[in-house]
Amino acid sequence: MQSADEPVSDESIAGKESQVTEEDEDEEEEILLEPRFTYSRILNSIPAVFTKDAASSLVVHDKFIAIGTQTGYIYILDHLGNLHSESTARRHRAAVTAISVDTAGSYVASCALDARISVYGIGSDEFTQTIDLKVAARSVAISPDFSKRGSGQMFVTGERDLLLHERRFFSNHKYTSLYQGLERDGLISQISWRGPCIAFTNDTGTRIYHRNEERMIALVQPIHDANAMSGCRVIPSHCWLNDETLAIGWANSVCVCVILPAYNDQASVSSGSSRSPTRRKTQSSAMRKVEVNFAWRIDMLVADISFTLKKSGSDLWKEIVVFGMKRLPGEKGGEVVEAELALLEPDGIESYILNTEDRIEMRNCTLRNLRYFHMSALPLESLYFLLGPNEFFQAQPCSADERVRWYMENDMLKEAVEYATVHESQLKELNALQIGKTYIDSLISKGHYHEAASNLKTVCGRHKDQWEYYVNEFERHNVVLQVAKYLPVKDPQLEPESYQSVLIAALYNHPLLF
Repeated sequence: MQSADEPVSDESIAGKESQVTEEDEDEEEEILLEPRFTYSRILNSIPAVFTKDAASSLVVHDKFIAIGTQTGYIYILDHLGNLHSESTARRHRAAVTAISVDTAGSYVASCALDARISVYGIGSDEFTQTIDLKVAARSVAISPDFSKRGSGQMFVTGERDLLLHERRFFSNHKYTSLYQGLERDGLISQISWRGPCIAFTNDTGTRIYHRNEERMIALVQPIHDANAMSGCRVIPSHCWLNDETLAIGWANSVCVCVILPAYNDQASVSSGSSRSPTRRKTQSSAMRKVEVNFAWRIDMLVADISFTLKKSGSDLWKEIVVFGMKRLPGEKGGEVVEAELALLEPDGIESYILNTEDRIEMRNCTLRNLRYFHMSALPLESLYFLLGPNEFFQAQPCSADERVRWYMENDMLKEAVEYATVHESQLKELNALQIGKTYIDSLISKGHYHEAASNLKTVCGRHKDQWEYYVNEFERHNVVLQVAKYLPVKDPQLEPESYQSVLIAALYNHPLLF
């Protein structure tokens, strides 16, 4: 089996973290991170659901939201939290551990501790089925094209082994073992399916099975600190950033790996998973391998991960979105745990830039409940849904008004002016001109006349009355010459008195110029 690059060692990462802490501690404390999201509770039918039940799993599709609960119910809701009672039912007799939706949003697969797999349609029941396994599956992933006729209506389940289930003629059910784990490998706690690739994680790492090649193409070994998992059960999280890039969040680590294009290998090879069925490849067969592009250790425990895009409508990811819990020092030497959402931008293989770190007040926020906290997102719409056992939040990008207001509240007037000027058309409550005037007035009051004058063009633009107002202001402070080289002579053209005041000041203060 072709494995991914060797993971970075714990010692090297710990050393880097220690060095940063010792040398840059004071600087890091002074960094003010701008919030990128605004958070709102999703209500409507949600409070009624959580009055009688508690959430255990989540998946969000373009069409709907599916929430699994600890009593076995699957609730189908719209993005505003309104219940679709016709699609909601108790599918299991125990806590739902995982939910998966096909690309079309037509079928949902779920698994629970009752050893039952439930596959059911949203608006159609042609391929609905229920399967009782001998051993309870901890994870499930439905084929992206499950609803297509002739696709075989496949899904995979994971306990110690990875099983591919397929619907045959006359509704017969067939399963194939793709991977057989040893006892030391532990249980498969996460599965994700994208195109021909099925990724799954157990205690020994994340493997990627390629259906076209019928073999494992990678084993990405874990890099997290085992001590970080003490006192809680940490479930790994998968997020496909595109068809070739998989992000893995696990405990206090994030890895991003890329499936490289196929190349020709003249030697015969075989897959290398534990007791996995092998398929010999002939000479000159196309081979794929996986490289780890980023491997980060972070100071929080991951519940789920997603991503942001570089620009609207782009398929290029910019940041990894991490939702989870963070230990913070409490009173009398103790510690408290808070829910947190962070944005991590790549800076190097082992380093990242922390762009945002938002703390969210959520109930039942304890390490024991980490497995019940989930995030599922619609990155193309910049919507991120955060689930706790008894509450549901939506995170969406801050509006232009909110971002400008934050800059102003934190005395970052220059940044407020720059942002308001670029995004003036998006401002609904604030006025870019008034923000600029506040900045100029602040500079004048502090005696920073040169800086104030240099920003007049940005703030005043074509507003003739504002130019004339500030000429008078600078004259009142006996520094009108500061605006001389910035005064417009046309578009707008000012009243003669404005130019005269500058010329007179120059005549008295610099007669050699005339």
